[in-house]
Amino acid sequence: PYPAGRDDNHPHGERMEVKATYDRQKAVRIPYPCMRGRQKNDRHMGKKKLKINSLGAIELLGMEFHATHGCLESERAEGNTFIVDFVGHTDIKRAALTDSLQDTLDYSAVYSIIKREMQAPSCLLESVAGRIVDAIARETKGLLFIQVTVAKKTRPWEGPAHGRG
Repeated sequence: PYPAGRDDNHPHGERMEVKATYDRQKAVRIPYPCMRGRQKNDRHMGKKKLKINSLGAIELLGMEFHATHGCLESERAEGNTFIVDFVGHTDIKRAALTDSLQDTLDYSAVYSIIKREMQAPSCLLESVAGRIVDAIARETKGLLFIQVTVAKKTRPWEGPAHGRG
């Protein structure tokens, strides 16, 4: 339906995207990796003890959905491919120690929420991204920070467009 401009330096080519964020406790971004190495003088019963930073990032990147978002009638009739990225910050200390799914965020639950919200048509990507963030915040526990990026893979105009929402 629309000419797809490509940018070989970007994994999804040129695209339109919008970000929405939710910050439960004004959590700050922590540089990765989330786990720190062993400390030189930190000993526990003669063995070095692993120090775990309690704030970790969980990412689901590059999820693709066919949906009918857009203001133009052709966008709503034919649909488009959308790329969704999710980043959530949560306390990972207990999960790192127990190795139990009950102590962390269930990725499949987040994916199901995103998939469900992508199926509901909207005129604006801002509305879609905001709806996804609200649903994840409402239906999951323990997330301190949520960022969702929704991008149209094919834009409704001709010509190059570089930029990130």
